[in-house]
Amino acid sequence: PTLPGDYPAYYAAVARALVDGGTNPVTALEAAAALDVLEAARRSARDNVAVQL
Repeated sequence: PTLPGDYPAYYAAVARALVDGGTNPVTALEAAAALDVLEAARRSARDNVAVQL
């Protein structure tokens, strides 16, 4: 994990993972959880309701 707000370090790690085969800074499970939150936010805004996660 990166420090909160340390986006340059995060994107540098993503670049290393893509270019050099380094470790991905986000696991597939973490990415899926983030997508769940984004989808819940989208449904909440669309339907004007609270969405349970």
